[in-house]
Amino acid sequence: GESARYLCMLLVPKVRDGVRLLHLAQRILDFNAQNPTGRYRLDLANPADFAVAASLKLLDHWEVGLTRHQRQRADLSQRGNRSHFRNERYQQRSFTCSLAEWPLPVHGLLEVDYLSDQRPPARPNQ
Repeated sequence: GESARYLCMLLVPKVRDGVRLLHLAQRILDFNAQNPTGRYRLDLANPADFAVAASLKLLDHWEVGLTRHQRQRADLSQRGNRSHFRNERYQQRSFTCSLAEWPLPVHGLLEVDYLSDQRPPARPNQ
């Protein structure tokens, strides 16, 4: 939140460095693991972007495991493997395999859509 941003800004001596750091960390600061659905364009050489990519892979693995136990749910994945990744591209090239099975490199541009099937809990009647 805001307090974490403030504390991080105290670690840099100059305003210009703080702005640069904030820009580099923007995707990890904006990432919401409880609602990860979205389009991602990640520079894997940036540690914050790499962390988002690794988090998405972990979430996908978790969600695939959940849906395997819920047989009544149809497989709506793009590749028929229950993965929540779609339209995966690395260095402007489409994937031939699933991103879930692919080891993340430490550099390069990764573009991906993530479509979570998790929904917020139902609200009790008020």
